[in-house]
Amino acid sequence: MNRKSPPVSQLAPAETFDSTAVRLGWDVSSVGIGLGSFELQWRADPGVWDAANTLTFPASQRSTWFGGQPGGAYAFRLRALDTLGQPEPWPAGDAAETSVVLPAACTPDAFEPDDTPAQARSLALGDPTTGNLCGVGNPDWFKVSLEAGKTYLIYASSQAGGAAVKITVYDGDGATLLASGAAGGLAQSTVVSFQPGAAGGYPFQVEPLTPNLFGTGAVYRVVASELTYTYLPSLVR
Repeated sequence: MNRKSPPVSQLAPAETFDSTAVRLGWDVSSVGIGLGSFELQWRADPGVWDAANTLTFPASQRSTWFGGQPGGAYAFRLRALDTLGQPEPWPAGDAAETSVVLPAACTPDAFEPDDTPAQARSLALGDPTTGNLCGVGNPDWFKVSLEAGKTYLIYASSQAGGAAVKITVYDGDGATLLASGAAGGLAQSTVVSFQPGAAGGYPFQVEPLTPNLFGTGAVYRVVASELTYTYLPSLVR
């Protein structure tokens, strides 16, 4: 019995930002028995392909984010597999389908230095602000005044460049950990909820999700707010 041809995929040119995060997208024309999955391979450029550097994605996915080293150069190639696991051939001659060179330096936002609790930016409840992830592993500190017995949220969203962060909330001393949370991946949001034990100023730290995620264009937005509940009447018929 002759096996049908595997699906045919095409990796698009990488979408770059002034950031160490890269967005990769692809298209596919499904033929044969159907589309099963994708394998995306990356390597340092120049370099050799290594099966250990392979990312697998479901048939429904058409894009992903990739985070590299500052100043690094990377090449990428993609292949599709059908529902029986039959792979599409890699591009001929071990060629890359797209490549990038990541920035080695960045320009900090206008709020630096805000790298310690003593330098924390004051943030009013409900008043969002933005910052960028510059430089490598650089933390940004904020401070917000809260009341006891209420529940609060600190929410950080990605605005550009694949920004993604970890949030750590401390007691007024800036050393006792109260709550923490992290984004699920590049370009994803982070939310932390907590209830302060006493009224006062509470510092919190925003830092890159991974140490090497940085860039002038890696911009996040953060806001602190009180968590409120809305109770709707129930109707029984």
